[in-house]
Amino acid sequence: METITMNGVTTRRITVEPGWQWSKHLGPTVGGDSCQMNHFLYILSGNLHTKMNSGAEIVAGAGDIVVIPPGHDGWNEGDVPAVWLELSH
Repeated sequence: METITMNGVTTRRITVEPGWQWSKHLGPTVGGDSCQMNHFLYILSGNLHTKMNSGAEIVAGAGDIVVIPPGHDGWNEGDVPAVWLELSH
């Protein structure tokens, strides 16, 4: 993860390898059954699959902008790294 903050806005460039999944790789460290953060993402490459606690699913690929509310699991759906920019304040 690469991070830059300017004027109160933080932008992170995140890269996850094939097989990465929030519930397997971050969940045990963070705690809880699902990610409780709100995300605003711009997908640069690869595919990110997200499943909400409600059962709704979001599949995002290169060029997509997506908002993912709290209460979800996410994973790299493809066989290449997934890379995205995440903006937060």
